[in-house]
Amino acid sequence: MAMVTKKELRILLQKEALDNKDHDFSEEDNASIEALLACDEYKNATSVFAFVPLPSEVNINKFLDIAVKEKRLALPRCLDEGLMEFCLAEKVWNKGLVRSSRNIAEPICEHIIEPDEHSIILVPALAFSKLKQRLGRGMGYYDRFLNRYPSVMTIGICRRYQFFDDIPVEKFDKNVNKVLVNGIFY
Repeated sequence: MAMVTKKELRILLQKEALDNKDHDFSEEDNASIEALLACDEYKNATSVFAFVPLPSEVNINKFLDIAVKEKRLALPRCLDEGLMEFCLAEKVWNKGLVRSSRNIAEPICEHIIEPDEHSIILVPALAFSKLKQRLGRGMGYYDRFLNRYPSVMTIGICRRYQFFDDIPVEKFDKNVNKVLVNGIFY
């Protein structure tokens, strides 16, 4: 793919997501969930910082059902000024989720937790690259959050159509440590 701008790639991927809205990604998503549950990073983690997936993202709901029983599970909530915090999930992780102004399901927060050396952070995106670059939605929430915790293991997770050899990035964009695509880590 010829190099395009971040804006052009976002538009392309949003169109691709609309074109694929009725596509069944369950086999691909389940392969990634199985690989995630089997990886050492998950097995050794005491806390998992995850996300509630949007329709265009890998459906990790089955993973969340398991992780909330085995680990401390935290889900993000976006704040003003581009900041984000993670809230400790209850045993029923999707209980009490509310839609934000950006139409993202977020927890009602009772306990904020921070990642440490025994945590992993699952990172969503519109796209990832083999170079572990990330193309987010353009608001910088994850870039700012990940910048605060540079030593915590980060795993990006996406579908095959969202995975590229290279994507446009800027100096403030944060890479992830690993990318998981269709059950394979890169």
